[in-house]
Amino acid sequence: FREYLKSYNEAVYKEEVLQIIEQHRDYLIDLEKNEGIKAWFIYDTGWSRLLNSNVDFYLLASLLLLFAGSFAKEYSSKSSCGDFSRLLRCSKRGRGRTFVAKMLSAVTISLILSIVFNILELAVIVNNYSIPSPHAPLLSITHFSESKSELTILQYLMLMYVLRSLASILLSLFVCGLSQITGKELNTLGFASAVTL
Repeated sequence: FREYLKSYNEAVYKEEVLQIIEQHRDYLIDLEKNEGIKAWFIYDTGWSRLLNSNVDFYLLASLLLLFAGSFAKEYSSKSSCGDFSRLLRCSKRGRGRTFVAKMLSAVTISLILSIVFNILELAVIVNNYSIPSPHAPLLSITHFSESKSELTILQYLMLMYVLRSLASILLSLFVCGLSQITGKELNTLGFASAVTL
């Protein structure tokens, strides 16, 4: 009787896992039958974690804090002479070159930060999960069943990281622009946080 209960408990425990595997098998069979697409049967937990990750709030906060004061410093007055922006406007090529230099540095820094944060996320997921078969079709992952894309998982991953990097660059330029318009660091932080969150 104990052996029977032991095998019953093992069956109950494995049933939930087997149902998930059977649903994935049925999805792949339907995909091939209805769409003519041959997807791969892969272990997709790690890929799902990686490709369906949420907003990186640490990167967002880093970009907001770094660039909120990029132009606001020029408008802060610490002496009776006024703020630095008046002096900058009067200097030959000062305002234009400073603006371009700040924007280029914002683009460079945000790109580097985006790459670093993405590599850290990838390293954590690779360390904790198995991510096999990067050349499998993207449709092998059930979550992407509606995409009808012919991309592989690796191609989609690279596209995702390029788009994330572009989003980081756009956010940094947005925050720098707000800093130029508002002239105050706290106003820039508040407005940029409200818009992005």
